[in-house]
Amino acid sequence: MNESMEKVLNSIAEDILSLAHLILDENGLKNSALKEDVRCTVEASGNPVFTILFNDYIDYIEGGRKSDSGIAPPISELRDWAQRKGIPATNDVLYAIAETIRKQGMAPRPILAMLEQEIDKSFENEWADQLFDAIIKEIEVFFND
Repeated sequence: MNESMEKVLNSIAEDILSLAHLILDENGLKNSALKEDVRCTVEASGNPVFTILFNDYIDYIEGGRKSDSGIAPPISELRDWAQRKGIPATNDVLYAIAETIRKQGMAPRPILAMLEQEIDKSFENEWADQLFDAIIKEIEVFFND
């Protein structure tokens, strides 16, 4: 794999990360730990493979929470979130938030499906041409040597 192809693949990985950040921003997760922790890497040997890693909180965002279904989220899990949002992180406030979440639930947000759609669009509109150009450069170098 030539340098041109590696640059394109790394550029795509950066674009995927930017798309993930944009989608999280648009879904109320602008200052979330989920956004801070998301990573995208590319394994360029053989067939390129892009890996997008989210922390486990993505399961809760994707799945949502039905109203009156089970127990409230742990207060310890809400503490960092409340501090980032400027909400008093006292036990009584956190308990009230946890109980509200338990009673009212939370709607699911299909972050991964949205990301998949945006990746598909970007591939069709931009990345396919970039990859084609990099492949052609590699072929030209091969036949010119």
